[in-house]
Amino acid sequence: MSLWNKVGTLFRAGKASAEEALDDATMDVQLTQSLRDARNNLAKADERRIKQRANVKAQERKVRELEESFSDWTQKAKLAKEKNNLDLAKTALTKRNDVNAQLAPAKELLENMNADVSETDKYYEQQKRSVAQLSSQIDSYKATQAMNESRASIQKSLGTGRDVAGGLASTLERAKAKQAQQKDMLDAADEMNTDSKLNDQFAALESNFDLDEELNNL
Repeated sequence: MSLWNKVGTLFRAGKASAEEALDDATMDVQLTQSLRDARNNLAKADERRIKQRANVKAQERKVRELEESFSDWTQKAKLAKEKNNLDLAKTALTKRNDVNAQLAPAKELLENMNADVSETDKYYEQQKRSVAQLSSQIDSYKATQAMNESRASIQKSLGTGRDVAGGLASTLERAKAKQAQQKDMLDAADEMNTDSKLNDQFAALESNFDLDEELNNL
């Protein structure tokens, strides 16, 4: 599976089944390795681009040398003609024609090589941008995955937010009910204490009254 397809799989809405899906750890390893391979391929391509440019420079030098040779034999043919040495002039023209026969295909080859360099550069830059985009998407995937794992861990430890809130509300209601029950018991105890004090007071009055009556009867 290509790197593009692997990344595309990550961002689909869901997975068809657990059996068909790679686990997160395996996916992470494969994405990291695929990205590393893509970067290595870019590095190798960069080395080939350097060699390609070196070949272009060598061909440019060959064309310049042929052009200089063509110009040189042309001058020699003119000089021989001026000196009325027609045989020598013809020999120089023959040499010039031989050079010209090499020059035309050399220039054509150089033009094709430059076109190849241009196309290679365009493709290289396109792939470089693609790898950069994939790297960014993979980083985003890893960050999202880490966040989801952290969230799942927290929910596993504390339960879902609804369960926590519901549990707290239920506990609070039970605490309030217990508190109300305790208040009722304290209020009842206070009332009983008040009744007991009144009874004691009336008992004391009755005791005092009996003593007074006993004194009057003496």
